[in-house]
Order: sequence, then structure tokens, then C-alpha cells
Amino acid sequence: MNVENLKNYGKSHANMTLDPEKLKQMRKIIFSDMRKDLGLIGMMKLMWKLRTANSHAENLDWLRLRENGLTDRKFLIRVVQRIVLMKTLSEMVEMKKLREYFTTLWTM
Repeated sequence: MNVENLKNYGKSHANMTLDPEKLKQMRKIIFSDMRKDLGLIGMMKLMWKLRTANSHAENLDWLRLRENGLTDRKFLIRVVQRIVLMKTLSEMVEMKKLREYFTTLWTM
């Protein structure tokens, strides 16, 4: 598979379009895979780490970004949440498994 053939190839992250129903389906698949790999305790640890990291990220100083034209706070929070998810998962699973999760996510 070539990356050029992916639906959102060449689009900025802000311009990617996802059908809400498709997004729900993707989350269900990814979280069921994670549940199998991490188990119940691992999922609870993941959610705790995500909550902690996201609350920390929301309290960061966004002034420099706003000065450079990134004023959509909801968009910035979504980007940070995805980065936090990838970072947190990378601490809990092997990189190969992490790559599988996100390959599944972006090729649907």
C-alpha cells in the first residue's frame, strides 16, 4: 500500500474529514485491540495516565501558538490528546503494536 492512496493524504490534520459513525467504529476496533493487549488493569492505567496528561496539557501556556495564528483551542486540545495517547501507549506496549494500532486507525 502506498501512502499516497490513503483517503486523507496531503491534507492537513485540521482538514481531515471523518464521518462521526466511522470515527465511532474506529474507536471501537482500536479500544477492543488495546483491551486484549493491555487487559483490564492496563486499560485502567492507560485511562488514568491519559486523564493526568490531558489535564496537564490543558493548563499549558498557549500564548506563543496563538500569536502564530493557531487560535482554535479545541483543535489544539485534540492534537495534544492524540500526542498524549501515542506517548502513553508507547510506554505501555511495544512499538510494533503501537504502529499496528495507528496503521489500523489511519487506513480505515
